[in-house]
Amino acid sequence: MSDAPRVETSDDDDETPVSRELADLARELSEDIDAVVATVTRYIADTIDDLSAETGLTDLLTASVHGNVSTILHVMGNKIPLDHLQPTTAAVEYAFRLAQRNVSANALVRAYHLGAHEMQRVVLQRMETRGLAPQRTIDVISEFATMEHQYIDWIIRYVLNAYESERQRWSDMPGSVLVSAIEDLMTDPGRGATRFETKTGYALKRTHLAVIAWDPDPESSARRLHSRILAAAGVIDAPAPPLQVTIDETTVWNWIPVDADAVRTLDLTRLRESMGGAHLAMGEPLWGPEGFKRSHEQARIAFGCATTTATATGRRSRAVTSYAEPGLAATALIAKDTPEARIWVRETLGPLAADTPQAAESRETLATYLAENRSLIRTAELLHVHKNTVRYRITRILADLDAERRVGDTLDLALALRVHEHLGHGP
Repeated sequence: MSDAPRVETSDDDDETPVSRELADLARELSEDIDAVVATVTRYIADTIDDLSAETGLTDLLTASVHGNVSTILHVMGNKIPLDHLQPTTAAVEYAFRLAQRNVSANALVRAYHLGAHEMQRVVLQRMETRGLAPQRTIDVISEFATMEHQYIDWIIRYVLNAYESERQRWSDMPGSVLVSAIEDLMTDPGRGATRFETKTGYALKRTHLAVIAWDPDPESSARRLHSRILAAAGVIDAPAPPLQVTIDETTVWNWIPVDADAVRTLDLTRLRESMGGAHLAMGEPLWGPEGFKRSHEQARIAFGCATTTATATGRRSRAVTSYAEPGLAATALIAKDTPEARIWVRETLGPLAADTPQAAESRETLATYLAENRSLIRTAELLHVHKNTVRYRITRILADLDAERRVGDTLDLALALRVHEHLGHGP
């Protein structure tokens, strides 16, 4: 999703020892840019709740960071004046998306300052390995800090202007009053119910199924998502039209009036087909104003799990993710403390946590086997292999785990497998 920064090179060829060191460092970091971007992105997302992986905007945040880091490295390596720069499309688009979601401008500004801090830490680590004289190292780091500060000051002013313009445009669009009414109801479901029903025309004294629809396809639109939700409501046999709120051009919040029993017997295959390639995260069917709020909270947890797993594994999200899925809520809670979660997963899975094709195959086999109540036949059907192949794999997997005394609580194993899928491989 990232795009190359548009820059003009400088004609100034005068070089100093410090500028040469900066140019060398820029080339070194450019060769390892994906790792640098991942480090900076993770620091921002882990520090600012409004920008966390659960927002579903991690790919766009990564693209924005990539564009900014690329520009900084170009400036370092080529001594490019700020007035020759143009912000990357991803940086501006990320500001637009935050404005559409009513995420505070403060979060956007903090992201740039925190990213700059993490970038300085990366530079300091690299400089410590270069074996320069202490004063030369100080001079290089000081020059980088000055250059980065000037860039951050410039880019923040640019993206804040873009943010404010988009925020004004979005607030004038139909549906903004719905967002305000929903926020009031979420804050106080009891006292806010009457005002909410008056503003929206949506009755609260019934059972609600909250769902979040999104589409990672950049060519998609909120209008398309709205039509897909209407199709999904038909599959669910909703007795009344859903309430739909556009969060941004690729994400829509929805509340569908339902019969709870109908949801429990829902044909997920038909529901997936009704989404036409878009994705759905579902809460559970719950009653009244409190149910309206809680079902939405559950849908957001399911949404966070789906998007975080997709980001960690590099795979597209499943078409439908439900909060009611066994282990999903526990996975979300455990994964909130990512470093500790990774340690626990490695301790629980042992050899199965390895980043190898064989370990990945073993994890998939064991996870399916446990989810299907240890049915060899059902596991073989889902994995499209022979039953004896499943039997051989399970015997080998359990033997490997038992050799390290890791077979015991299969609930822990099943949960660790799910958390591993959610987080992917990492430090």
